[in-house]
Amino acid sequence: MRRPSWITVALTPVIALVLLPAMTNVATGALPSSWDPYLWLAGPVAGLLAVPVVLSEVRRGRSITVSGDHLGGGGSTLAGVVWNIPPAVRTFAGRLAELRELAQSLSGRDGGAVALVGPPGVGKTQLAEAYAALHRGQFELGWWLVADDRLAVVASLAQLADRLGVGDTDQEVAARRVVQELSGRSRWLLVFDNVGGESDLAGLVPSGRGRVLITSRDPGLARLARVSVVRPFEEGESARFLQDRTGDRDDDAARWLAREMGGLPLALEQAAAYCVQTGVSLAGYVQRYRAGNRAWLWRQHAPVDRPPVLRTFELAFAAAGKRSSAAVQLLTLSAFLAPATGIPRDVFVSSAAVLPSALAIAAADPIKLDAAIAVLVRMSLIEAYGDRLRLHPLVQDVLRTRLRVAGRQRLALRAAAGWLPLPGRDRTVGWRSSRWITLAAASMLKVLPANAADPSVWDRCVELSPHAAAVLDHAEQDDVASAPTAGLSSWLGMYLFHRGEYGAGRLRLERAAAECRRVLGEEHSDTLTSMDNLALVLGVGELAEARHLHEQVLQLRRRVLGEEHPDTLASMNNLASVLTDMGELADARHLHEQVLQLCRRVLGEEHPDTLTSMNNLADVLSRMGELADARHLHEQVLQLCRRVLGEEHPNTLTSMNNLADVLNRMGELADARHLHEQVLQLCRRVLGEEHPNTLTSMNNLASVLTDMGELADARHLHEQVLQLRRRVLGEEHPNTLTSMNNLADVLIRMGELADARHLHEQVLQLRRRVLGEEHPTTLDSNHRLALIAALVERERSSALDREP
Repeated sequence: MRRPSWITVALTPVIALVLLPAMTNVATGALPSSWDPYLWLAGPVAGLLAVPVVLSEVRRGRSITVSGDHLGGGGSTLAGVVWNIPPAVRTFAGRLAELRELAQSLSGRDGGAVALVGPPGVGKTQLAEAYAALHRGQFELGWWLVADDRLAVVASLAQLADRLGVGDTDQEVAARRVVQELSGRSRWLLVFDNVGGESDLAGLVPSGRGRVLITSRDPGLARLARVSVVRPFEEGESARFLQDRTGDRDDDAARWLAREMGGLPLALEQAAAYCVQTGVSLAGYVQRYRAGNRAWLWRQHAPVDRPPVLRTFELAFAAAGKRSSAAVQLLTLSAFLAPATGIPRDVFVSSAAVLPSALAIAAADPIKLDAAIAVLVRMSLIEAYGDRLRLHPLVQDVLRTRLRVAGRQRLALRAAAGWLPLPGRDRTVGWRSSRWITLAAASMLKVLPANAADPSVWDRCVELSPHAAAVLDHAEQDDVASAPTAGLSSWLGMYLFHRGEYGAGRLRLERAAAECRRVLGEEHSDTLTSMDNLALVLGVGELAEARHLHEQVLQLRRRVLGEEHPDTLASMNNLASVLTDMGELADARHLHEQVLQLCRRVLGEEHPDTLTSMNNLADVLSRMGELADARHLHEQVLQLCRRVLGEEHPNTLTSMNNLADVLNRMGELADARHLHEQVLQLCRRVLGEEHPNTLTSMNNLASVLTDMGELADARHLHEQVLQLRRRVLGEEHPNTLTSMNNLADVLIRMGELADARHLHEQVLQLRRRVLGEEHPTTLDSNHRLALIAALVERERSSALDREP
């Protein structure tokens, strides 16, 4: 055996007594938090001490060996048994089904091989140890091999070769001798722990009648062994684990932690150990976890045979980064999206223009994107199902936490690495969480449908809106304000508004307006748009507030954009519509006439906005009782819509519906019914049976049938509309409440006063909560209930008069 160089001899005491303990404290986070600003010195100091040793030993060509201690405590020969597999951990719990399945898979007479795969911290190694301990009596040889890379596997096999008497000075030769020796024997068990990939074991797995267990993050080991995925614990199993380990029966706290940690055994064990060793209850741990101390908690009280949670994932992230910068960028960006739902791959493809360079290049090429995803799948950091990607929630949490910690206080070296103009350097290394959140918001804006009011894209909105909400929640938590986050908040608010979720939509739009003011300024066009959107939502129930805000926006747009800008005309139209709803019809008419005149001059007679303005003016005329003028204007709009937009365009169908309503009010019921039937037929074919406009058409036809005295048919149609609106729009949507109101009116005409009264009472209660006490429709509900009460009293009086 060659003697070490004098440099190694000189530096060994320094490394052993000073550097190793210091680096251990750095890695495990055991140093006081006051040392954090100086931790960046650890890397350079270690590198300087290591350089002379490495250079000296490389020149001497010293062979590499792995100690028995590193393999798990050294081998032992007892009664002819060669065994170095570590005993099962004392706290190992559960996994009975997995152990039975593993035993069955390895029970064949001709041997067998199983690969236990799963994310970091899921308990693959502990499951392998438990199997070996349970079945130790079946084997004459059991050997644990460190398999982080091929060199480690060879070294581990070479050590086994020495124990079997087939060793060689060349470790590769010794390893192959072991493979050959075991291929002719039975009753042996080899455990390859933490295999990086298939190539690390090529030619190094015996084919005899023994048993092979592999633990790995890589699920692509089917050619080596039967792949068995080790899943995190279920919520109930996780909660029981925490309660059994701590003796604390607090089920709410245990289940909260189980959900937060995604059932990952390493995280659960570390949390339980913290509680046991510090005397803190599960509820106390939850408080500390929620308070933002996660990085500290993840470093403390790890099992003695395993690194802490944070270190476990740091190693996995570092390994992924060595293979692909695009993969790590994709993973980091995904950390700010929704954990409970899959992430569509096209989120990255459609937003390539705003992504960092490595990920943008990958997203532009399906093959390169597949390769980046494959890196993460092999590391079990992400799961891929068709066009969906899914991350474990704890992976996301660790990624976000490490970014926040790095952004607040430490590792200047990490930040500087992103600025150095080195080839192949990932420029995102030094980015803080705020920059990633802004990037995530910009990415979502690229992929979300532009017009959230269009029901044809609502399926896509349902798919993506949880991710938009997750990004905005993280932005609020980190106090991130930017143009992309403001734009995303505005989009989500308008989507919720169009779906009838007015309270949630209002909150998002208020945040968007405030953020735009803060980031872009009071008079920026995006700020004015956000204020206008907020005013639209306020117009559902708070008409006075909506009017005030529309007036502010109109005044600003006139000054900033000019009197004839399309956005200014939109503001005038929106303000006039609120005045209409408030019953101030003369002022509304005057403003709509101004808008129409400007639209005709600026946009042209046949522009869609001009046609909308004509329609709105006709609606005001109808409400003012000027039915002939309203009819004439609606007929003009319909004629233009048919020529400009086509017979089946949604705006054309709306115009037909509005004309039919005027005909109904004029008493031309047969013509109104005929036109409503045409509209309904077209809506069903063009928009679908459950489109909100189709439901409006059904409602209007039912109203005409009511006026014609065909009450049974009207009731049946109103009941259909109400059932569909409840399912499509929700129980509290204003249109749903309108359907309840209309059905109740039919019941009044049919003499079913008790049922009508009950339904109107429900409508009044809901309108008060959703729209407010002073909303015109709320007041109308009060009026109708009073009418029913009068009818009931009249019936009672008539009955008394008829008594002898």
